[in-house]
Amino acid sequence: GTEERVCYFKPKSQAIDHTYRSMPVFIPHFDHNIVTELMEAGIKHETANDWGFYGLPEIEVPGVKLSAHHTGVSFTDPELRPSRVDPELSDRRKDEIVAACAHLISHLFPHLNLEPHKTQTCLYTSSEDHDFVIDTHPLDSRVVLAAGFSGHGFKFGPSLGDLIANLAIESTSTALNPAHARFSLKRFPNFGLATPPG
Repeated sequence: GTEERVCYFKPKSQAIDHTYRSMPVFIPHFDHNIVTELMEAGIKHETANDWGFYGLPEIEVPGVKLSAHHTGVSFTDPELRPSRVDPELSDRRKDEIVAACAHLISHLFPHLNLEPHKTQTCLYTSSEDHDFVIDTHPLDSRVVLAAGFSGHGFKFGPSLGDLIANLAIESTSTALNPAHARFSLKRFPNFGLATPPG
């Protein structure tokens, strides 16, 4: 996975409403120019722009939430995440993300402060190709696997819930349905599972 960093930018004044009542969720096509370890490893995205930015209006935490998608530092054990074991690396990446977000704000959001009043980390569990893994278990179709939501599963919650419930009822692999084949576990060598003994 990756330890991502999100930033909250307060409006310069309350004259313009930046809450969910007046501002939509947004995904601007704007290159953040952050080269991550995942990109250097040849993950199947062509440029940094493929990961881009995302943002949400003010909801509970003051300020517009903004971040550069999939720019976090990689880790293999959540207990050994970068902010705990390599705070210097984590802080360097935070500075890159804050600078990229400020650059975006200077172009698109003139009524927001350029300095975030708050940043926080969150963990992404990502599949190798950054797409969902939703399928029945290859050895027991009564078991449904759903994982690797790569930081964007929440916004698809209702649709994913329907798909996962249908798999549980029908016990058929997503590989058999062209509309859902992209989520199939079969797209990974050995289906991403350990080979059973014997």
